[in-house]
Amino acid sequence: MLGEAPLRSKGTLNEMLTAGAAYDGGWWAKILSVHQNEIFGMPWNFGQFESVSLQATVYVLDKLAKIPMTYRGNPIAITRMLSALVNSLDDNGILTGRWDGEYSDGISPTKWNGSVAILQKYMETKQPVEYGQCWVFSGVMTTVCRALGIPTRSVTNFASAHDTDGSLTIDMHWDENGEHMSELDTDSVWNFHVWNECWMTRPDLQKGYGGWQAVDATPQETSEARGSTVDREDITHAYKYDEGSTMERAAVWRASHFSTKPDVYTEEDSVEDVFFSIKDFEEVYFGSSFEIPIEIRNTSDECRTISLTVTLLSVYYTGVRKSKLLHKVFNQQLSPHCSKFTPVY
Repeated sequence: MLGEAPLRSKGTLNEMLTAGAAYDGGWWAKILSVHQNEIFGMPWNFGQFESVSLQATVYVLDKLAKIPMTYRGNPIAITRMLSALVNSLDDNGILTGRWDGEYSDGISPTKWNGSVAILQKYMETKQPVEYGQCWVFSGVMTTVCRALGIPTRSVTNFASAHDTDGSLTIDMHWDENGEHMSELDTDSVWNFHVWNECWMTRPDLQKGYGGWQAVDATPQETSEARGSTVDREDITHAYKYDEGSTMERAAVWRASHFSTKPDVYTEEDSVEDVFFSIKDFEEVYFGSSFEIPIEIRNTSDECRTISLTVTLLSVYYTGVRKSKLLHKVFNQQLSPHCSKFTPVY
């Protein structure tokens, strides 16, 4: 399964299989969450060497998926099937997802800290365990894949866009008064999302496509130090070119030609000489006040009258809007080739 010599070596393979330091008889790692500017890791005990991990994995493959023995040696087919079996959406799998905050009839996703307890409960009842969210699905997916010997890791993506119509845009709708028309929205941006990568060769594809393969077990349509092995690794470069680079812009332009809005990134003839940008601000703590610095730039040779509508909404990490916190309209004059910061409190 691993063609390159370094990946076959015992030390590298062991590290890929465990991705954590031994602690209290388990194998630990950290799953990242919250926000790209406020990252912290939640310890997660994958427990792939516990007997229940392999038992549960074989059970769902035998009883739910009924995968023929001839496919059991194919990691491509196995990981695709396991990504469906980890959730209960359409096959009575291991975990039920829930995002509405009502967990009284089960266990809150934030209470789990490892896969073993989930798999034990599932094997006891043979019913989906309640409840999980993306990092819980990913943790269990890591466990069941590793239990079969498939090198697997959890991957966290921040500001994770969910484009439902293949337009390569995230569309939000507002009326002329700055009121959010949520009933028209189908796209969303999650503060973070956690999926998995499994290492394997891809003999079904052209040369060069082997290595880490992305799989996602989340049904999205809806401490003490452990050592350096649980430090986070930035793998953004493995997914896309550097933001704003020529190669990144070219990749977006090419992809847009196959989207439902092929002209969305094509340069238009209309003149745009007033630009708005929201500057990064420092960490905001619960209960504390903060301001949002908005920069307005007039790049034209004439004075411009600016009308700026600002609406501030609170959202869940899944991008679902909860309530409106602020709505303000700013009207001001901006001289040629000038910029101005408008702080919003």
